[in-house]
Amino acid sequence: MLDGSVTWPTMERTREATGAHHEVGQGQLFFSMTDRRGIITAANSVFVDLARFARDELMGQPHSIIRHPAMPSGCFKLMWDEILDGRPFCCYIHNLAKDGSTYTVFATITPAANDMFLSVRVRPLRRDLLDEALDWYAATRPVELAAREHGINRRGAAAVGSDKLAELVTESGYPSYDDFQWTALVAEAEARSAVPAGLETRPGATGPLATMLICCHTLAAELRRWSGHQADIAHMARSLTEGIPHLLGAAASATQTATSLRSACRPGQEGTREVQFLVSRLAQMSRIIDELVAHLREFRRSCQDTRAYVALAEIHTDALSQFVVEILDDGPNDYDRDAVDQVCQALDVDFTEVSERSEENASYAATMAHELDRAHALIADRQTTVAKLAESLPPATATLVPQITEELATVERALGLIEHLGHEAAALAIPQDTHLAEFQIAHLLELMDGLAG
Repeated sequence: MLDGSVTWPTMERTREATGAHHEVGQGQLFFSMTDRRGIITAANSVFVDLARFARDELMGQPHSIIRHPAMPSGCFKLMWDEILDGRPFCCYIHNLAKDGSTYTVFATITPAANDMFLSVRVRPLRRDLLDEALDWYAATRPVELAAREHGINRRGAAAVGSDKLAELVTESGYPSYDDFQWTALVAEAEARSAVPAGLETRPGATGPLATMLICCHTLAAELRRWSGHQADIAHMARSLTEGIPHLLGAAASATQTATSLRSACRPGQEGTREVQFLVSRLAQMSRIIDELVAHLREFRRSCQDTRAYVALAEIHTDALSQFVVEILDDGPNDYDRDAVDQVCQALDVDFTEVSERSEENASYAATMAHELDRAHALIADRQTTVAKLAESLPPATATLVPQITEELATVERALGLIEHLGHEAAALAIPQDTHLAEFQIAHLLELMDGLAG
């Protein structure tokens, strides 16, 4: 699906969508490798079949050979901005086959070794997210075409389109396109795991390729275990952040009431110094809670990212497994060694990301549990301060003290629930052991080297 600044071959410029559609099969995955110019260097047979081109017509051609005219250029600009900066990109996309028929996919594009890019596509299973993305495209493409009609060049129109997409994404409730793409990636991976198709097997196969297929199945089983564990952590992180609005509201209310109490004190009035002291301590409490909330949100983001990289690894493993089956069935081609190597390199990056991010999660969770304990102790101290203050204030200014006391109790209750979840998260968020997965990748490459030799 890569489509950058490359030029379509002349014969493809006038191709139009016929209105016909064909679907990606439930268990089908297909992939291609492209260089920095978007030129196709490798593809599996599923890609060739769905694109309805001969393999020779695809190899060496720009990936835009299958670009659908309904797709906004802004989507591809977003993609190139991400992958050229070394980050993966995911999106729903319409592709155009040689005969003009449309097939729709969920695509992941990741930087690979030697300035190459790996694109793996699957059948979209989350219709709600697909429809949302297609609605954005339908609203963006006319904006781009209007920009071209007003004399803006193709690159400029793509920038207009990416801005429009960003606007539509935020209007739909996502902080950024990154949030949408990770949401879609995890949702699609979870939907795929619920489909009982499973990886293909070849019980009668022998030799290195049969062993490679066993490695793929071992990887898939390991990733399912990772996925369940990371999903539990992400759920815990989400539960933690769900209490944030209540906590912030209660803390802000207590601070505001204390400020009102300070305003009620006249200069030189008895208890003024005590009120000022209380207000300063509550302001400190508010700052600590703000810091805690920021930490909670960072923890949730980190957990979401870790879960997304596990989902990406699951898709890459499924693609690798299907490719090995194709080699078993059809025999190896000249490009197979490089293609397997690139997919394995992408998986190695996935595992590195999961390992490093899960270590960060564990560190975040341990620090967060400590901060929650500290904040809880601070609230208890503030309640004691308020109780002592009430004894020294004149009746005219002490009327707000019971309200502050109740608001602090509300803060304490909100913190208590989060504190409990925080300690559960700290116990759950242990670093992910990726050694078995890394061993399988190394073994796969050794087997492919032997086959190529």
